[in-house]
Amino acid sequence: MDRLCELMISDLYRKTTNEESITQAIQIRALWDQFSELYHLIQDKNTTGEFFRYKAKSWLDAFTAPSIGHPNKSDFVRGMYHVQDITPYIHVVMTEIDGVM
Repeated sequence: MDRLCELMISDLYRKTTNEESITQAIQIRALWDQFSELYHLIQDKNTTGEFFRYKAKSWLDAFTAPSIGHPNKSDFVRGMYHVQDITPYIHVVMTEIDGVM
C-alpha cells in the first residue's frame, strides 16, 4: 500500500500545470475512487467473489493502462503505471481476496 500511495500521490501533486497533466491527475483520482470502492466491497457481506474479481480486474486494467499513440502527436494518451509498479499488496488484493468472500 505504501508504494501505491507514493506513486499516486506524487503523481497527483506533480502533474497540475498543463492540460495533459490535469487529465492524468483526473485519471489518478479515478483510480483512487475505484480503489476505495474495492475496499468497501471487501467489507460488504453481500459482495460475491466473482463480482469482486471483476471489479478488481477493472481496477488493475486502469492502473496498468498503456500509453496509446505516438508521444509527439496531439492524440497521444499517456498510460498510467507499469506492471513493475504492482506491489505485493496489490497482487494480494487482485488474486486472493475473492477466494475468501
